[in-house]
Amino acid sequence: MNSTEGNIIYSGILENYFLSKENGLDRIYLRNVYRRKLKDDLGNEHGNVGYLDRHLDNRYYAMPGDLFIINYDKIINLNITYYINQED
Repeated sequence: MNSTEGNIIYSGILENYFLSKENGLDRIYLRNVYRRKLKDDLGNEHGNVGYLDRHLDNRYYAMPGDLFIINYDKIINLNITYYINQED
């Protein structure tokens, strides 16, 4: 997503999504959202803290609120990781 400060990466859990009348993506709803500036990417020599430890990384800012909504026309790209809930 673009801002006056440059490109911003939003990281969160996909709570829901909605399709347009043409069955294309209209908007996504994220929860537990953190953001950071793309220009703050670390080089390959640095380890990534990982999704669960974002709160330990000073580059990330926790977004207040229960849901964060992003309209399709503001999305530049998506990177999705699927987690499978396996019950014993």
